[in-house]
Amino acid sequence: MEMTDPHDGLNELQKALDNKLVQMTQCELHPEINFLFDRPNEEYRFSYARIEGGKIIAFCVLVLAEPLEGRTCLGVGYAVPVEYRNQGFATDILTKAIDEFSLHTFNSNDIDSFYLEAIVSRTNIPSQKVVSKVFNSDPRECTDSFSGEPAYSYTKLINKI
Repeated sequence: MEMTDPHDGLNELQKALDNKLVQMTQCELHPEINFLFDRPNEEYRFSYARIEGGKIIAFCVLVLAEPLEGRTCLGVGYAVPVEYRNQGFATDILTKAIDEFSLHTFNSNDIDSFYLEAIVSRTNIPSQKVVSKVFNSDPRECTDSFSGEPAYSYTKLINKI
């Protein structure tokens, strides 16, 4: 079994958009990206996408995960289609999705901080570079709970300003 691949989520969202099964909302802080909240299998999912000409060129998803140090924690995934890689889109969508999620979380809840966690395969060097840049943290070695593969866990504490 392989690790969960956020690219699968990108592809599913693209199909849903193409078939007009979902409609995304323009984001507030970063109007160049769009947002969708849904609850597949009764699990909260916050999807962000940069769309150009009807095609998703960058995707980020946040899903509720196990609490970390007594705080709410969200798992983070991000993906960029092959033809758009190495252009900064992954870093951009990850940064902007965090901004948007933080704005709405802190404005609509009594939460004053939360964690983000990205589990990245030890062999996925490009993804490690992206998350290291955005999270500014050293990873912790771990084993992916879904696949059993060796991975790194990157965490970032987001505090209300």
